[in-house]
Amino acid sequence: MKQKNPNYHNNPLLTPVSQTLRRNMTKEERHLWYDFLKLLPLTVKRQKVIDNYIVDFCIPSVRIVIELDGNYHFNPQGQRHDKIRDEHLQKLGYVVLRYNNSLINSDFNAVCDDIEKHINSHKTPPPAQMSRGGFNHSGSTAMGNCGFARLYRQISRIIACSASPGVEAGQTMYQPV
Repeated sequence: MKQKNPNYHNNPLLTPVSQTLRRNMTKEERHLWYDFLKLLPLTVKRQKVIDNYIVDFCIPSVRIVIELDGNYHFNPQGQRHDKIRDEHLQKLGYVVLRYNNSLINSDFNAVCDDIEKHINSHKTPPPAQMSRGGFNHSGSTAMGNCGFARLYRQISRIIACSASPGVEAGQTMYQPV
């Protein structure tokens, strides 16, 4: 039986909001989800309710939250809100990674590499907490060498380019909703 963290309770009023957000992801969220996070061998949750917040992405097994920041996050009110939110999530044991949308669009591979670095820096959780069958058997990191995701992205692009005459190298094949 799955144990709940006694330190927080998810706000049930946010569940319908998170479901709507999952159906209406931003262009940058779709890009990160379909071209990287969905390919990871760990469970990644989209628009996950944690306490009184909805986070863009959460990797529960390594306690990482990923937030993509649009224009709202750069005004003083948005920055104050983000600071309070980040501190609260950190108190719950999460590492919060923030990337602005322009970085997703301009240097996607750097964002993916940074996420991989943070995943690999976390110790392997006990086997009962490993997701999708316990990928790493060495016990040294959460995912071992996560470079396979980068290789998979490169191979996917090559295949997509050869299969789609109008697609240039470096373009991704995710389908906007």
